[in-house]
Amino acid sequence: MQEIEVKIFEIDKDFLIGKIKKLWAEKIFEGEIVADFYINDAGKKIRLRRAAWENIMTYKEKITVNSIMENLEYEIIFDKYENLCNTLECIWFNKYWNSSKYRIGYRLWNIIYDFDKYEWIPWFVEVESDNHEDVIKWVEILWYCMEDTNALTERLVKEHYWVV
Repeated sequence: MQEIEVKIFEIDKDFLIGKIKKLWAEKIFEGEIVADFYINDAGKKIRLRRAAWENIMTYKEKITVNSIMENLEYEIIFDKYENLCNTLECIWFNKYWNSSKYRIGYRLWNIIYDFDKYEWIPWFVEVESDNHEDVIKWVEILWYCMEDTNALTERLVKEHYWVV
């Protein structure tokens, strides 16, 4: 699946959630997400996430990283988290990073709004779709412009706030 996303920092979470709820956005998730990141000798990276009732393995292939992050994303839902961690290590993937965050996710048509909170970092929102036009349109509906957005990865978000 093609994933196109931007982030907006230091938002008024309650105001923005109220705004998208008035547009009939549906809450799809609320809770803590724990992630472990693995890399192999070829530089290929895999993320394992534990979120509420499901575990997700994700491989992302970068297409572009400009003002909008664009990836091809492949995901598999699996049952036993520790078993997959052990399997990755057995096939020469090394764990290099882990993290946790609190997320509130909403879906509005083909847009996903993920409101994220890391320890020591103010709330921010990730606006995600499968096409550039909708990301731009729905950022503007939140009363922001694309100059207010960024395409930082999780690690770069933490570096931006001096949390790493």
